[in-house]
Amino acid sequence: MTGLVFLRTSFGYAFLGPKSIFLACIWAQALFTFYAWHEPGAWPHWRAVALFGVAASLLYLCHLLKAFGRELRRSGKHDYYAGTPHFMRLAALFRTEARDKIEAFTYLWLEPALVLIAATLFSIAGVAKLPFWLVLLSLSLWSKEAINYWYRLRHQKKQSDVFSDAGESLDHYPGSSPAGGVTGAGRKPRQKRERAVVDTGTDQGRAIDRYAEILRLMPPYSLEQAETNYRALMRGCHPDTAGSDPDASKRASELTEALDFFRGQHRSA
Repeated sequence: MTGLVFLRTSFGYAFLGPKSIFLACIWAQALFTFYAWHEPGAWPHWRAVALFGVAASLLYLCHLLKAFGRELRRSGKHDYYAGTPHFMRLAALFRTEARDKIEAFTYLWLEPALVLIAATLFSIAGVAKLPFWLVLLSLSLWSKEAINYWYRLRHQKKQSDVFSDAGESLDHYPGSSPAGGVTGAGRKPRQKRERAVVDTGTDQGRAIDRYAEILRLMPPYSLEQAETNYRALMRGCHPDTAGSDPDASKRASELTEALDFFRGQHRSA
C-alpha cells in the first residue's frame, strides 16, 4: 500500500474500503517514527524508512478523502486494477486503440520496474534499509497486478460467454426480434422501434423484453448485471473503439435508456 499511494493518482472508494487496517498501519508507522526519532542512534539507521512511511501515510489519507468526496457526489467508479497510474493519466490525452495493452503493460511491468530502479538508486546512494523494502515492494506489486490481470481475463471470458448465450436465447425468444427480421450478416437491417410505454402490464413486459435485449440480459434480470453489461457494451461505442461508426452514438443512447429503465424498476421495487 505504501508504494501504491505514490504510483497512483487516485483510488476507487471500494479499494480504500478496509480503512481500519490501513489506519492501524498508519498508527503503527507513527509509533515507529516516534521511536526512531527518540531512541539514541536509531534515527540515522531508520530515517529513510520512517520518512517514506510518513509520506505514504499522509498521501494515503489524501487519497481516502478524495475518494470519499467522489462517493458523496455519486461520481466514484470501480477500479479493475488498484487505482489509476500517473502514466495512464498522460496516456488518456492521446486516443489510441492500444490503450488496454498499454494499461496492462503499465501495471504489470512499468511500475514494478520503476520501483526496482528507485531501489537501485537508493542503494547506490548508500541509503540504509529502504532499498530492501523497495525490492520487496516491487515483487509484491507485480504479484498483485498479475493476479488482477488474470481475474480480469476470466471476467471478460465469462462476460463474452454470457453475451453469446443471451444472443442465442433471444434469437429464439418469441417477440424479442424486431419487426421485419433480425440483424446479422445477410439479414434484413434492424428497424427502430418506438419507445415502449409502461402504462399497462402488457406494455411493461414488452419494455422489459426490449431493454433486456439491448443490454444482452438473460432472465432473471438484475440491476447489477444490467450495469455490468452496460459498461462492457459502452466500450464498443467509445470513439477509440467504434471509430467513425455513425451508429455508435445511437447505440450509446439506447444503452443509457435501457439502463435508466432498469434503475427505475429497481427503485420502484
